[in-house]
Amino acid sequence: MKGNFDFQEIEKAFKKIKSDRIFKRSSILERVLKYLIDQAVEGKDVKEQTIAIKLWGKNYDVEKNSSKVRVYVYNLRKKLAEYYKGPGANDPLKFHIEKGQYNLAFQDNRIEEKKETTLKTHINFRVPIKPVLIALGIIAIALVTFFGIKNNEETYLWKPYLTKNNSLCIIADKFIVSDRTSKINSHFAMYPDIISTSTFEKYEKKYPNLSIKETSFTIMTKMAPFGIHYLDQWFQKFDSNFDLELESQIQYSDYADKNIIYIGQSKYMTTSKSIFLKNSKVFKAEIDGYTYKKDNKTKHYVPNIGKVDYKEYTMVSYQKLDNGNYSLFFASNHDIGVIATLKMFTSKEKLKEFYKKIPKPDSEFNALFEVNGLKRNVMDCELIELEIIE
Repeated sequence: MKGNFDFQEIEKAFKKIKSDRIFKRSSILERVLKYLIDQAVEGKDVKEQTIAIKLWGKNYDVEKNSSKVRVYVYNLRKKLAEYYKGPGANDPLKFHIEKGQYNLAFQDNRIEEKKETTLKTHINFRVPIKPVLIALGIIAIALVTFFGIKNNEETYLWKPYLTKNNSLCIIADKFIVSDRTSKINSHFAMYPDIISTSTFEKYEKKYPNLSIKETSFTIMTKMAPFGIHYLDQWFQKFDSNFDLELESQIQYSDYADKNIIYIGQSKYMTTSKSIFLKNSKVFKAEIDGYTYKKDNKTKHYVPNIGKVDYKEYTMVSYQKLDNGNYSLFFASNHDIGVIATLKMFTSKEKLKEFYKKIPKPDSEFNALFEVNGLKRNVMDCELIELEIIE
């Protein structure tokens, strides 16, 4: 509902926010916001499927969950919060989306004018200047000390991510096709060689007899929601935030002005593959794990997936990019590896223990962890190989 605002005020607020730098190169988020505003004005209840159909057309499969919708609404909510915290702090109308919801609300941010009042009685007295200045000096030193301690809290590799509010978290997702090759019925399938729209088109030309079609959704494993949960909790502790994007939707331009966090499988990388481990002299990502080659000796680290015992290998890679920003990868081919290392690197105590093995707080590194689990519930994370980038 539009509440106390008329349509001209709502339209004015929308035009102002879409022209701000925070929404620069976010045409899809602009479309989502405009749609949610229109639905709120008409008093209609918004659901995930209605947003997806609006954005991707009638071919959207309502029986399947489109992770794209949740990602875009999450990004929109974050950008709105960033905008209203900065340039839009004094806007009379604020657009708001509650966590876990898709309906948009209009918040009244107008400040009522208050009549100035003056005291009729004036009391004249003298205040000793020197004691006041001393007291103010003590208070100032205390405040500087307090905020200095807070701002200098050891966050190590997270420092550039938590101080600039320009971080992008990339979630690994898998490309899905609709396979109609079988005469019995059609089904959804994953092809190892199809990881993006471009590879889909190449595959289709290579195998013209196949009856496959690009779907309107991709899939993610449970490492995505758990990973976002841990990251969100961590960033909130430092009053910071991050944007979200899917690996299948990422473009090279997205790396231009953002610090990158990657969560997911290394085998599903497309654009991110050009950055992952490019600074390493000893590590190489394989389809089934990682190899470590040093002093003419090669070690293969391949996960062991049992019914009860579970052993996985996860690469945590931290490097400074050519544009001055940073990339931080949590790459593993199974849920437990990413979840365990993310929990470790978003814990102040465990992060401090890890950094005892690092020569300098700003050292770049590639660290391979062995993660052991019991039915994927109890997780033990152990560093087994470490490469410091000089």
